[in-house]
This record gives sequence, structure tokens and C-alpha cells, in this order.
Amino acid sequence: LGSVVAATKIADDDSTTIGPEKMVARLKADNETMRERLIVLKDAAEQAEDNATSALVDEWIDACEERIWFLRQTMK
Repeated sequence: LGSVVAATKIADDDSTTIGPEKMVARLKADNETMRERLIVLKDAAEQAEDNATSALVDEWIDACEERIWFLRQTMK
């Protein structure tokens, strides 16, 4: 568990006092960070010629981008 915590780029947040606007902004930022990490993973899979992993990561990136769009629309 320690190695996972050390490698994460998304900070844990247990705040119970955060307002809805700030919560949506944080979720959007976290998903943007995840998308960036997934793009790096996809590049590594393609360099290794691992087409199965590359295709799977494509699906994860698409889902991430959908969440980002939804959260952006929610913030309007």
C-alpha cells in the first residue's frame, strides 16, 4: 500500500466541509491528472507493441474525457 501511495499523483481528500463547486473543480482536476497519466501509459504500451493494453487504455482515456466534459458542464 505504501508504494501505491508514494506513486499516486492525486492527493487523498477526506474533507467533509468542502462546498459543491470546489468538490466538482477538484474532481475535474483529478480526472485531468488521470488522463495525463493514462496517456503516458498508452505511449509506453505502444512502445512495447502491446496492442491489447493500448486499446484498453484508450477506453479508459475516453471515459476520463467524458467525465471531464460532464464536470466542466456542471461548473457552468
